[in-house]
This record gives sequence, structure tokens and C-alpha cells, in this order.
Amino acid sequence: MLTPIALLIFAATPFLPSLLSFYGKIPAGIFLAFSAYHEAKSSGIPIFRKPLRLKNFQSPVNLAIYAASLQIIILFTLGVFLGFGKSPYSFTPLGIATNFAYVTSTLVGVELSRALVVRKLGDRAVIVVSTLYFFLLYLSDLRFLPTAPLEILKFLGNDVIPHFTQQLFLTLLAYVYGFRASIAFIFPVTAFEWFCPILPNLDWTLNAMMKTAVPAAGYAILEKELEPKRVEVKKENTLSWVGFLTACILLLLFFSGSFGYHPSVVGSGSMRPAIEVGDVVIVKKVSADEIRVGDVIQYYAEHYTVTHRVVDIMQRGEQKIFITKGDANDVVDDPVSADRVVGKVVFVIPRIGLVTLMLRDLLKMWGVLP
Repeated sequence: MLTPIALLIFAATPFLPSLLSFYGKIPAGIFLAFSAYHEAKSSGIPIFRKPLRLKNFQSPVNLAIYAASLQIIILFTLGVFLGFGKSPYSFTPLGIATNFAYVTSTLVGVELSRALVVRKLGDRAVIVVSTLYFFLLYLSDLRFLPTAPLEILKFLGNDVIPHFTQQLFLTLLAYVYGFRASIAFIFPVTAFEWFCPILPNLDWTLNAMMKTAVPAAGYAILEKELEPKRVEVKKENTLSWVGFLTACILLLLFFSGSFGYHPSVVGSGSMRPAIEVGDVVIVKKVSADEIRVGDVIQYYAEHYTVTHRVVDIMQRGEQKIFITKGDANDVVDDPVSADRVVGKVVFVIPRIGLVTLMLRDLLKMWGVLP
């Protein structure tokens, strides 16, 4: 019965003072690993591997490695287009050694205990064990729950959903194949974040999508692979998955503006009849010198963007100033400096953004959005 005690000690270490909580995780992880290994060995529970061959993969370990590699490749590819930032972790010899001890001890301890717990409880406990490990690992983060609606939404999207999805995938891997499968996914993913000197500079929405999509896809594929129905393996299956994931990456890059264009939903009727409520405009990033009177531009105004037509252009020193007005408005907007211009509207897609506006209105009605 040492494992439950070791799990509680491990979960309690983040509540210690900052440095002590970090260094305390190393012996806590080692103790957890030792406890789980000893209990599994003494009770005869196989936690390291279980002979199992999937339909399209040699084993769940291969699937886990493919999923981890895919997540790292996607994040790195996004970084190439969106830019990289410096890693916050130390890269001195002592820093690398300390971080390696921290990562290794905590991951080995958690995954050994996960394999033990889910093997003891059985397949019906995958969701229960995932929930348990989510709260044990992220209990300290839950102490600082945000209160503002937008911050709550960000917390759910950036922290809760990606982490819980990851826990589901890891728990299913541990159940079907044991410790080796779950560690094969989580170790490369964690090592990339801790030991890569540069990391993709992504906003929280894109980061959340990437860290949710790959474990969710891995979980779905593993569930499908475990179905008893025999399925003929075809090369087309692999090609279709590659094509699907490539299309998803390209869409994410397009929506983030990486290709110089991005879509935007129009939420007001100030540009009627040229642009209606619910239309999606494709905005191209352009320089100030490329904008002419009569062009429709998008620009920043406080915490939102405005899409209006340029009716005049003035020169103030070396900077261009744009005078804009909505086609349906009677008065012009406040002057717009060149540094506030997002881009020029080059295409309009009618009405396809209405669903987004309906969702926004519902969130406002429920008090999630201001």
C-alpha cells in the first residue's frame, strides 16, 4: 500500500515553498517509482509490457512514438512560420543535469504508478484514472482559478482540456501495453519543452489546439486499433491520415496569418451593402504604401478590429494617416496611423461567419464574454 501514500506525497510537493517544491519532486518521483515497481512485482501485476500487436502499428509503443514525433514536428513547423522564443529553462551543465533528474524521476514515477493503478482497476477505469491523475498532477494549478470570464475560457482551453486529453491518451496506453507505451509518448514531448533551447512562439489558442489534437487523435486511433473486427491494412489509410494532418496544419497556418492572409468575421453592418453581417473577409497584410483611397482595410481600435473603407490619405511627417468610414455610416472614423493597420480586404465570402456570431452571442448571454 505504499503507492497511494507515494502518490499523495508527490501531489503535495508543489505546495511547498518554490525551490523546495522543485527539488522535492525528484525524491518524491523516485519514491513513487520504487513504490509502484515494488507493489507490481509483489502482486504479480505486469506493468512493463503486454504482448499486443495492433492492426496498423507494430505495437502501442510505435503509435506513442509516432504521436510524440508528430506533435513535436507540428510545433516546430509552426515555429518556423510564426517565430521562436528563447526557452525559459537553464542550459548550464548543472541546470541541464538538474532538469534531467527532475523530468526523468517525475515521469518514470508517474507512469509506473499509472500502469499499476489502471491495470489493477481494469479497462472501465481508464476515464477514472485519467481524472485522478489530472487532479494529482495539476492540483496546485487549480488553486489559482481565474474569475474573469475570458480568463476562465483561456484557462479551460489552454490548461484543462489539453492536459486532460493527454491524461486520457497516456492512461489508455498504460492499460493496453503498460509503462513502456505511456513513457514513449510523454518523455519525448516533455524533453522537447525542457531541453530545446528555442521553443515555438505560439499564442495560447494555437498552442492549446496542438496539444489537444495529437493526444485526442492518438486516443481515437488506439481505440480503433483495439476493435476486434479485422481490418485489412492498406497504404491508402496512412496516406489519408498524412493528407488530413497536412491539411489541418495548413489551415492553422492560414488562420494564424502565416501566409500573409487571414480570415475575419464581420460582426456589424457598418459596411453595408458591400459587406454584410456574418460575411468573412480575407485580409492581406500589406504595407502602407500599397493602400489607396477606396480600399477596404482592417485596423486595430482598442481591443477589437474595424473593417472600413479608406476615404482619404494624409501625410503627417514621415507617417501616413488614413481616414476611414463605414459605407453605411454618416461620419468618418478617427484618424488611423499606419502602425494600426492590419491589412487590406481582398476577398469577401458571404454569410459563412454567422454561426461564429451566434456562438459569440450565446457566450455573451451566458456571461462568458463581456
